[in-house]
Amino acid sequence: CTEGTNAPSRTYQDLLSDDHDEALFEHYATSQLVELTLGPALSERLIGSPRMITCYVTSPDGRWLLVDLIRAPLSRVVLYNRFAMGVEAWPLEGDSSPPLVLTEQPVAEAIPIGRDATRLGPRGHVWRSDAPSTVVWVVALDGGDPKAEVDHRDVVMTQDVGGDAPGAPEELMRTEWRCKGVVWGDDDCALVLEGEWKTRSSRWWKISPSSPSRPSSPYLEYSTDDRYNHPGSPMTVRLANNHRVLMQEGGKLVYTGVG
Repeated sequence: CTEGTNAPSRTYQDLLSDDHDEALFEHYATSQLVELTLGPALSERLIGSPRMITCYVTSPDGRWLLVDLIRAPLSRVVLYNRFAMGVEAWPLEGDSSPPLVLTEQPVAEAIPIGRDATRLGPRGHVWRSDAPSTVVWVVALDGGDPKAEVDHRDVVMTQDVGGDAPGAPEELMRTEWRCKGVVWGDDDCALVLEGEWKTRSSRWWKISPSSPSRPSSPYLEYSTDDRYNHPGSPMTVRLANNHRVLMQEGGKLVYTGVG
């Protein structure tokens, strides 16, 4: 082969090696989502079509499914979690409504080697747990390379997919280090976690999702190696829709940890 791009790559065992392996993988990875209605007469309804589904989560308002998919073509040089992928929002009301494609990403064969390295494009799609049908994801601003010299490594994005038409994606916050997640409370309180492996450092930022802006200083900052002074993790409560939000008592957040 004389074409392509040189890129560092790890050595893996048990990769797909031929057309037969790819056919077997696609056969066993393909599934059909089914909604069962319990009662005197059990009934079922097919949701979507058979796809290579890796994860699905119902929106807080119960009207959508957020579906993670593996897409063809498959790869013979990386593990399945780096295969071409897609994320779609499937409506649960109305069989004729087409799915909303949130992203389609090619196979990630050229992710830099190293901690905090990540694939290009939107990643980590989840529901905002305190909103009816808002999707949250992260995009690398450093090309996925933690060695790149940049002011911000990630940007957190949101998009309301409810209503007659999906809203436009909106920027929530940029992080200096790699974003590790968001814990939602309400329109006035959410916690954004960022971390850097090289310095073993983590920061929690407390933001207001209704008027997002980067605070002047982190809510908490600590070394992940310092177990004695580790502040713990924010506690959450489970809502009736099975999503979790920050526990708040008298306007204060509650943390738990071994100290």
